[in-house]
Amino acid sequence: MLLYGSIPVEKRRKWIILIAALVFTTYSAIRVYNSPIFVKKRERFVKMLSTIAFVAELLGDSAETIGVVSKDLREFIQSDSDEIPNSLRQFSKIAKSDEFLGSVVSVIRASTVEVLRGYRVGVRRGDVNLNSSFADRALDKLFLPAGSGFVPVVVESFTRNMVLAVYAR
Repeated sequence: MLLYGSIPVEKRRKWIILIAALVFTTYSAIRVYNSPIFVKKRERFVKMLSTIAFVAELLGDSAETIGVVSKDLREFIQSDSDEIPNSLRQFSKIAKSDEFLGSVVSVIRASTVEVLRGYRVGVRRGDVNLNSSFADRALDKLFLPAGSGFVPVVVESFTRNMVLAVYAR
């Protein structure tokens, strides 16, 4: 039985069902893609990728600096000269500066806080029982302001000893 020209009714039914299934599938995919849960996961994934790209760029830039400093240090140690290379002097000035120590403390503090936040997310799911007041007190003890906390003192001591060791050679 032919209707509207040469396409049989049965074939038109199959095409209508196929098109309806395609429309329903597309609509469902768009709804899932724009759902709040999927949007959050997508934003987290993009944030993670941008962080990885930033760290890779940072490591690439740092590799060049570390290469120059290590080359100068190796040449200085192997030579008979008592003249300290400029790159090592600049590195020691940077390592002694309050801004650098403050930055190191800030990075360590931010990393620790984020790790604890991630740990608390696991706690909300019932994985582990965490006493948050203890963690807050521990962080406060480790990272007291004005460079008097444990971590800043350790970083400062390490930096000072490294600079003194470079100058002693």
